Amino acid sequence: MILLLLIILNIATVGSQSIDLELAKQADDHFEKHNYYNASKIYEKLKGSPDIKKQDRLLYRLGVCYDSLQKQEKAFAVLQELLSDYPSSEYIETSLPLMVKYLGARRKYSEAIALLEKYINQYPGDQLKQKLLEMYEGNKEYDKALKYLEDNFSLSRYYVEKKYLYLTYLKKNEEAIRFLNEAFDKFNDPYYYKMIADLYVDNGDFDTAERFYDKAYDQSKDIQYIIDSGRMYAIHNKTEKAKQVWGRLFQIIGKKQFTYQHVAGLYKEYGFYNDLLDLYEKAKKDNFDFTQDKIDVLQMLGKYKVAVNEYLKVMNRTNFSVIKKNILDIAMVEGQHQDVESVLMENISDSPRQAAPLLKILYYLYYERSQMDKAENILLSYVARQDVETNFIDDVIQQFINRNQYNRIFRVIKNMDKKMIQGKIQFQYATVLYHLGQYDRALDELDRLNRKDVKKEDIDFLMARIYMGKGDYRSSVTLLKNYGKDIVRYLNLIDSLLFLGKPEESLDYINKEKGNKNFPRDILLFKEGIYFIFLNRTGEAKASFNKLLEIYPNSDYANESVFLLYIWDNEFIKNNEKRKETFYKFIKNYYKKDYQKAGEDLNDLNLKGTTLAEVVQYWQSRCFYLAGEDDKALDILKLLSKEESIVLPYVLELAGDIYYFKKGDKKQALLFYKKLIDQYPQHPEIQQIRNRILDAQL
Repeated sequence: MILLLLIILNIATVGSQSIDLELAKQADDHFEKHNYYNASKIYEKLKGSPDIKKQDRLLYRLGVCYDSLQKQEKAFAVLQELLSDYPSSEYIETSLPLMVKYLGARRKYSEAIALLEKYINQYPGDQLKQKLLEMYEGNKEYDKALKYLEDNFSLSRYYVEKKYLYLTYLKKNEEAIRFLNEAFDKFNDPYYYKMIADLYVDNGDFDTAERFYDKAYDQSKDIQYIIDSGRMYAIHNKTEKAKQVWGRLFQIIGKKQFTYQHVAGLYKEYGFYNDLLDLYEKAKKDNFDFTQDKIDVLQMLGKYKVAVNEYLKVMNRTNFSVIKKNILDIAMVEGQHQDVESVLMENISDSPRQAAPLLKILYYLYYERSQMDKAENILLSYVARQDVETNFIDDVIQQFINRNQYNRIFRVIKNMDKKMIQGKIQFQYATVLYHLGQYDRALDELDRLNRKDVKKEDIDFLMARIYMGKGDYRSSVTLLKNYGKDIVRYLNLIDSLLFLGKPEESLDYINKEKGNKNFPRDILLFKEGIYFIFLNRTGEAKASFNKLLEIYPNSDYANESVFLLYIWDNEFIKNNEKRKETFYKFIKNYYKKDYQKAGEDLNDLNLKGTTLAEVVQYWQSRCFYLAGEDDKALDILKLLSKEESIVLPYVLELAGDIYYFKKGDKKQALLFYKKLIDQYPQHPEIQQIRNRILDAQL
């Protein structure tokens, strides 16, 4: 029995031994592959294992792992254990630099010095000696460092670098200069002349310093020494001398683009901006183009008008969009808008033959500032020319359409050469006529349109909208049914069916799309509410609008839903057949986008003196705003601007928008927007208002 027990114990011991040795191999494999995290976990388990004979090696490697993992506290503790438990280990020499690094990083220089001085004589190499010098430096013991260097190191480049450093820290410049001259005789390194030059700079002897910079250049032909010589004068505010020294680069390298770039970079670095402008003029005479760099400097110096003129000089050979952007950026600088405007005007007057691109820039200047009267006048001047660009006019018309500025762009198009009104421009003209309610003229333009110039689906869609405007919903339905699930066309289709007297069919179309994720559900809910109103299903209309407000409180349709709910369910409407009929008429015209008629319909409700009056008046002003009748809208808003008005936050927002987008009077817009933010910080459009305020202030 005893024999059997001994055999079992022996097997268990051998098994345990083989496990630890196998783990050690795994740890070493991780270590060699720099997988220090896994290696450290295993080495930690194996600390003290009787089967790992070289525990000093394990401790060293564990310390390296922790150091590599930025766990310096643990690394230092493990390596201290190595020092105390294995004082004769072969790994002590390579462990000491890691421990010194830890102490130095924590500015424990005295402890690091004591540690190194204890072990340094045991190891003949330079690694620990160099670490000791570093600790003397960290502790600012430059006398000790110098003596240790001289006693323990032979003359080498390392020796030269360190001795120069310690002598300069000890303010022994003259000794350092003598030493560096001797070092040059030994190593023939031109950088030592540069070091001597730096010492003469410290002594304030710039002439001698320049001679040594020149010696360094003569020995190496490295222009960096010429540059450093000039830097010496620039740093000490000797501008002319610096320019003179750097001017030698043109003699050495030649009058090349690179030379001008290099010298210009130095001028910028030291703020020689006026001299930089002169340098760019010299470069121009040598046929090197630094136009953009020159303009950047002019802007830096606040010479904005000169900068704009410089852009205009290179307009014919530079990308127009780049020139336009840069000039408009200058105009954005506070107080520069009028200066930029005057420069453009002067150049148009001086060179009428080349005025076309200047007129385009001037247009964008006014348009982006919402100065629509001026923008329109510039366009009238532009289209009167012979060199009109079709692409530009295309973009302009679309911009005016996007801003509902139909009357303005109509006047511009009327003044264009008839030959130009074709293709895309003719299609846009028809769009403008549609928005102005001139449906027959719009159809005439589409009839004359070359169908190859515009997509058939776009023409059909515009015609469908025109037919909707004319009340010919049957024709609009016929055209729109051909275009599947395009959202905009689909919505116009279901509106056409509604106005054709088929609200049930409209609702069928809505129900088909309720599960379609591509269709915005808030729109469908809103349309559903409208159609229920037309079917006189007030309860279901309310349910749709309330659901929209519950799920999508920030929807673009939220305000309209509240408005419709408030009015439709009001006793002054639902109990008066005449008013109910008028309200139907309003909804029909409003959703046909005939905003002028819709506004007049609201006036016909005759609600003066009722609780509904202010709400209806606000929506009337909104209708006139959408119809482009800004003054009419503002007249109504002025009546609603009293503090007790229940629609005041919406009045402030709309008045601000009219001045901001339509009138181009951002100062006046700010007055309304700021009042809105101060009094109604929870208004749903508050973030957009804040963005407009920032833009207006810029």
